Amino acid sequence: MPFDWDPTRFQDRPIFVHEEIHVPKSFKEFSSTPTYVASVNGNPLTGRRLIVDPYSLGDTIIAHILLNKIDITNLAKIIPPSTNTMNFELSPAAANVKTSFSVLTDFGGWGIKLGWSPTQITANTQNNLKLTFFDAFTEQPITGDVNYDIKILDKDGNTALSETSLTAKGGTDTQSINLPSNGIYRIEINIKSIVNNGLPDTSRIGVGRGDLVVPSTVTGDETIPEFGPVASLVLVIAIISVVTVTAKTG
Repeated sequence: MPFDWDPTRFQDRPIFVHEEIHVPKSFKEFSSTPTYVASVNGNPLTGRRLIVDPYSLGDTIIAHILLNKIDITNLAKIIPPSTNTMNFELSPAAANVKTSFSVLTDFGGWGIKLGWSPTQITANTQNNLKLTFFDAFTEQPITGDVNYDIKILDKDGNTALSETSLTAKGGTDTQSINLPSNGIYRIEINIKSIVNNGLPDTSRIGVGRGDLVVPSTVTGDETIPEFGPVASLVLVIAIISVVTVTAKTG
């Protein structure tokens, strides 16, 4: 898609890019794996920058590519100056699902860090999940109260756990999770509002999705960018694009 990589254009304001790629599940060459790799202008994306959702639409896999201001600024340093597009690539990879320790919401520009205790996640055992909410535009922690729901789905999309009307006081909360069996699960965190000074803000709601593998050991080996300066939220550039992939037949 067309994109101006000049960092002076957005250095004083937030920017967030959300690219959706829709792939029909009937495209077996693409949908037969739970793991995918993606890149932007040839630069690989890791961790929470790529979220794959096989549940929301029954016959479609939705891949969300999410880039915040820090990601875009870092990419702008290595993108050739003459480049005027942002090019996305997505491809299936060998199955290697890992437990997520940080996710971004599909809309709203929020992020959630997931801290597991113990770091060895096992079935039929109490696992404490600490949720720390942050602003995906600036990477700064949220200081208000976050109203949210949490849901965990098994590999077939059945609900293994569902808790609603939860509140993360001061942007943090801990939930006790006990899953019945080994397997690959999907965790969904639905942010419904942020409350500051008693006033709820529902203008930036969204759902963060990640993977949960039982058993697994969470190492948190992704490099987290340093916090950038707090930018004014008066003007937000949000670029959202949807691409639908179709498979040729015959």
